[in-house]
Amino acid sequence: MKVISKTTTVIATGVVIAILLLARSVNAQPAANTPVLPPIEFDNCPLDVALTALTREADINFLIDPRIIQSWKRPAADGDGDQTPIENIHLSGVTPEEAMKQILREHHLVLLNNLQTHIVRITYPGQTVKEISANVYTFPIKSNRRSYERRLPIQLNDVPISIALEALAHEANINFALSPRIGYGTVDKDGNVQTEPTVTCNWNNVTPAQGFFAVCENYNLVVSKDPQTGILIVGTNNEFITNYVDANLLGSDTNKFIPIQAMGSSVLQGTDCSNTNDIELEDEPLQTALKQLAGDAQINIRLDPDLPNTPMVYICLNHTSAKKAIAALCDIYGLAIIKDPTTGDIEIGPQTSP
Repeated sequence: MKVISKTTTVIATGVVIAILLLARSVNAQPAANTPVLPPIEFDNCPLDVALTALTREADINFLIDPRIIQSWKRPAADGDGDQTPIENIHLSGVTPEEAMKQILREHHLVLLNNLQTHIVRITYPGQTVKEISANVYTFPIKSNRRSYERRLPIQLNDVPISIALEALAHEANINFALSPRIGYGTVDKDGNVQTEPTVTCNWNNVTPAQGFFAVCENYNLVVSKDPQTGILIVGTNNEFITNYVDANLLGSDTNKFIPIQAMGSSVLQGTDCSNTNDIELEDEPLQTALKQLAGDAQINIRLDPDLPNTPMVYICLNHTSAKKAIAALCDIYGLAIIKDPTTGDIEIGPQTSP
């Protein structure tokens, strides 16, 4: 009996993964329309690599819960390498999706599907999907009406989450500010630097907005929306902003914008922020950023002496006015805008407790 076969080989981190795609035997007589499922074999293969191969074969877009990845990165008991599980399996008569679910069950993990993003999470049992309210973002039924709603292949490889969110937000035409309370790069109460996580994905047929919200969900970030400015605030799980500043105190807004780029100690005007964003501020002292934005908005503000001058984490806005950017900064730093009704002078300072 002659068997025609085709072998697909994936080489990753020195491990060879072979998924043999066997065609029908020329002499066999299978039932009509009955597909022949090829055997699935993994030998000495890290679990994350095996899952990546299977999800690609099953055409599933996924993210792995970062807590799982962190547990794999812990040094093994003997101090040699990490603890990423190794797969040695040989399965027949199952689909890639069935094989993946079997492997997940063996490791006490599950697939959690989000029907809004169409990106599944590989996570621990007992987790729930975070539904995105229509007040925050409405996913269009048809994704090709506007260029930024088109479905794309999206690939990120160990990209810092702030950069990943920026790229996805820009493609999705989303304005967002990353709350400094998230604390990436800062020192926690135990004296440890909170490392910024990285994002790795290889998706097909998803919109950038779906990718943006999927990343937020997977990394336990919540998204709220300022109803006045339309800017999305990305914060921690216990930081859902509801008390937004009154942006009208800054005066009428014509939505006129001046491109701003501020990174580190440099403040540049008149550039397009690498031709991607209109307002981009990264690791910039708060007072410097507020003064720069106020100058561009042509408004006079006075900064409270007690105003903290902590560096910003990230703010990324597209075709948005400087006044809206000021309001976003006040929101994420918990600041108040106070306007003297007699003189019209504007002061920005810390919010006072009632």
